[in-house]
Amino acid sequence: AMIDAGAERGRRVLRQSKTGAPVSIPDSPELAARLAAMRARRAAWPVQPLEIVVDEATRRRFRADHYRHVFAAVRAAAVAGVRDAAGGWLVPPTPALATMRDTDLRSTAVTWLALAGCTIPEICAITGHTLQSAHHILKHYLAMHQHLADAAIAKAVAWYDKEKAAARQMTC
Repeated sequence: AMIDAGAERGRRVLRQSKTGAPVSIPDSPELAARLAAMRARRAAWPVQPLEIVVDEATRRRFRADHYRHVFAAVRAAAVAGVRDAAGGWLVPPTPALATMRDTDLRSTAVTWLALAGCTIPEICAITGHTLQSAHHILKHYLAMHQHLADAAIAKAVAWYDKEKAAARQMTC
């Protein structure tokens, strides 16, 4: 339930409606394109909602119970897959999404940001999480990523090789 507070010096300022926490992020090309498409769809609406995500059929913010039903329908379509008129897959079946919750999307974003090398404070600046909640998410999800183990071993090997080379120079 983010509210778009507008653009400011190349940044998008969003406000979480739940906590009121401001989030200021660079206006990335993908975000700018999605917001432009949203505005184009809503251009003829007599009243513009503050929230970015609204039920465009009713032109109102999602009520929690309605949003859960819409999310469940989208999730069910993703699990079953969506075929085009010729019978090919527009969206192939993804059974692993059967138990996905919408909050998992935010956790995925936190995890991907960490895998991209972002620090926890950097992640919180983007997502609006507290340091504690971001740490909790990362503690749960990052343990499962082999990329982190690979990166950690590579760093340890580089450190060890550097220390070994420094020790050789000292004995020469």
